[in-house]
Amino acid sequence: TDLRDAVAAIRLESIFERLPDSLQTKEADEEKEGTAGTQPKKKRTSDYQLRSAFSTEWQYTIIPPAGFHAKALPKSSQMNAGPARLTEDFSADDKGVVHATIRFDTVKSRFTVVEATELRNQVADWKQAEAIMIHFEPAAEALFREGKTKEGFHAYRDLIQLHPKEAVHHLQIAAALLDAGLGEAAREEARKAA
Repeated sequence: TDLRDAVAAIRLESIFERLPDSLQTKEADEEKEGTAGTQPKKKRTSDYQLRSAFSTEWQYTIIPPAGFHAKALPKSSQMNAGPARLTEDFSADDKGVVHATIRFDTVKSRFTVVEATELRNQVADWKQAEAIMIHFEPAAEALFREGKTKEGFHAYRDLIQLHPKEAVHHLQIAAALLDAGLGEAAREEARKAA
């Protein structure tokens, strides 16, 4: 978190930990082709059997810092990996709190070789993907962007009244004044933070 940006990251790697290791990584090239002087590993012909089908669900409640609200949320989605499914759902309530639900469901416990290959390759890709990022910005900055300068400064002043001993809100106003070309007023506001 800084004066104009806050972020929460959701990494997916451990949502797949209940899968066997062989279904979390792509087949190594050596296994396909063999290494120098060795034969390639025999291709699997029998189905993969898990003990049971399962689903793992994570529920996040992300409370933004005072005066911040969520920028555009990631799109909710449902993605398949063979028969398995990864679902991501994002929403924000009227108080600005972000709710995220990430769910991985194997759907069934028995996979054909083709299904298992699709599953392992997709899971490996998901594990290597960038984290899901939830971005927040000060509500005042959004007001400034909309041309509502008076309301933006009022939003920062309200935060100072709520948290009179926190210097950060004075610094936020100082940065906004500086952006508006009011250097002397920005310096004066920054001194209040010290």
